[in-house]
Amino acid sequence: MENNSQTEAVEKTLVDQLSKSSLSKDQLSKISRTISALQKAGFRIHDWFPNGQPGIDKIVIDAQLAVENSSALAQALTLKNLKEINLLRKGIPVPIFYQVKAIIEER
Repeated sequence: MENNSQTEAVEKTLVDQLSKSSLSKDQLSKISRTISALQKAGFRIHDWFPNGQPGIDKIVIDAQLAVENSSALAQALTLKNLKEINLLRKGIPVPIFYQVKAIIEER
């Protein structure tokens, strides 16, 4: 229940922030669905920011993924508008989580 309300809050905030951009409603919807899918897969999204001037070319997402949820990477790779995923293992001596930078492009 808590994860569902958190997902809805992220989607609402994202749409509010990007609604003034040059993105169409269809593009906003696809980006929102991609971010929602990442969150439902187990990614903890900390921040995102649009990239591009004057129009938005891509959305960069900063997130964390627990090592025990690493199967979520396979789910993320199936998302069509996910252009790039960068992973850094965090934790000494044993990794505890991955620091993730994901780039979403909607053309």
